[in-house]
Amino acid sequence: MRHSGILLETGSNLNRIEARFDWEGGPDELQAVVGIVKRAGGGAPDYAKDGSWMAYWEPEQPGNGAVGCAVVMTSPARPMDTKEQAFLQTTVKRGQPLSYCAGAGWSKSGDFLDKAAWVRYVSEPHAKLNSR
Repeated sequence: MRHSGILLETGSNLNRIEARFDWEGGPDELQAVVGIVKRAGGGAPDYAKDGSWMAYWEPEQPGNGAVGCAVVMTSPARPMDTKEQAFLQTTVKRGQPLSYCAGAGWSKSGDFLDKAAWVRYVSEPHAKLNSR
């Protein structure tokens, strides 16, 4: 069984997501991943050295700009990468919440003109997330 909720914060490009997993039998811990789909021509995702966040800048769509996607974890995580997806893997304990933030930014919003601006934005909130 899974219970979840999403908190949308005014002025933030990252939404806080909480999921709680309960299961009968088996181990008290399971591995879970949070991921981003990669697009052809989008390049490699950026990961924090400690696995606390990942950021991905999609290829520009002519006339429509580019979109950056991100995940910021509140628990220890390990980066995983496949040809089609980027993941952060973490341990989920029975009945305990898995909390993280995920969101996106658009180059035409004026806030994130390029990949560097998006990565900078994503890397900054990590300390604030863990203090909640």
